[in-house]
Amino acid sequence: MIQIFGKTEKGPVRQTNEDTFRIARLSPESHLAIVCDGMGGENGGEVASSMAADIIEKAVKNGFRQGMPLDEIKSLLVSAVEEANSAVYSRSQADKGLSGMGTTVVAAVISSGLACIASAGDSRAYLISGGEIRQVTRDHSVVQIYYEQGKITEDEIMTHPERHYITRALGVDWYIETDINELALKSGDKLLICSDGLSGFLRKEEILACIAVSASQFAPESLIFRALDRRSTDNITVVLADVVSA
Repeated sequence: MIQIFGKTEKGPVRQTNEDTFRIARLSPESHLAIVCDGMGGENGGEVASSMAADIIEKAVKNGFRQGMPLDEIKSLLVSAVEEANSAVYSRSQADKGLSGMGTTVVAAVISSGLACIASAGDSRAYLISGGEIRQVTRDHSVVQIYYEQGKITEDEIMTHPERHYITRALGVDWYIETDINELALKSGDKLLICSDGLSGFLRKEEILACIAVSASQFAPESLIFRALDRRSTDNITVVLADVVSA
């Protein structure tokens, strides 16, 4: 059994919340979780993230069936992201006020002890298992490239002046490349999905420590509170899936 909890917070600086999340039950044993962090224009970020989340949710709900092979779930997620990308890009081209809008995306289907995760941008998914935390997704960002080239350390990523520059996002071009990751999940594991309003202000060890002392239903709120205490200047969104039994 999976229990999923989510929360989003505008934060003390931004005028609007450009983050969007969705949680949906696909079947008694399967769930969908989505986090999108929008950008662009006065209200472009809100439009992009909500459009993308709505389209991905609808496409996955319509295409999912219990017992689908993993490869078909992967294809379904990629197709859903591509459909959302096309819609957001077309809207941005048709409306000058929304020109250049886009959004990050992390979308996870959790079913039968497996998680299939599609991502683009710098929103993240983490696996918490056996008292350890591991980042599952790869950031599509300038600082990630610098880190992989050995130009900066992992700690410097959080304070680098170019940390908000992303190299991939949904809706900014007619084509999007989507990363796909798969995970085996067992009882007691947790899958955390978040926007960079959280991961940009709390190190993964701090995220793990907070989750360790919080009941799952309160963990998203506790994590947001910790990020705000660290003076997070961004919108913050957290979705936590708790594998009660696999």
